Amino acid sequence: MNDAKSIELAFAQTIRQFAQIGSETKMRVFQSMDFEGDLDTSQGRSFPVLSVSASPPQSEDNQSTMFCDISLICATKVDDDRNHSYLSDMYGEVQKLMNKIYSQFRYGDGEEYCFLNDRIVEHSTAEINTPVSLTWGDSLAPAEDQGLNVIGIGVRVHYGRSDF
Repeated sequence: MNDAKSIELAFAQTIRQFAQIGSETKMRVFQSMDFEGDLDTSQGRSFPVLSVSASPPQSEDNQSTMFCDISLICATKVDDDRNHSYLSDMYGEVQKLMNKIYSQFRYGDGEEYCFLNDRIVEHSTAEINTPVSLTWGDSLAPAEDQGLNVIGIGVRVHYGRSDF
């Protein structure tokens, strides 16, 4: 499996396991659209949704450490969430979990950070060396566009590979 897909799946599983985003929230994992096993393409997109997507890997300046940028985008339909309360709650849960994982990365291991690392290794066919390092990436400011309310978090996942 490619690095970006491995990272997408790992984040989706970690969020589903530890964040209280609600069972009605669908996870849209870009390279694994059937992540939750109930993909029905005849229905179009379902909302509320948490979209998980990772950029293709790039190398750091040292040419041996890699990184992928992951976007976690929360979305609801404007007509279903006029006061943005569902969106705000969903985003709050995702942000709280990402803060916790980042803190665990910075100050030692913890359950959520270890779970994320284990899932990355589980899905990777490459030799990704963990534990991975994390930095904050580009965020998506709250917006209303094309009938949707959206807000997003960006995380950069730094890692080494034993084959490089």
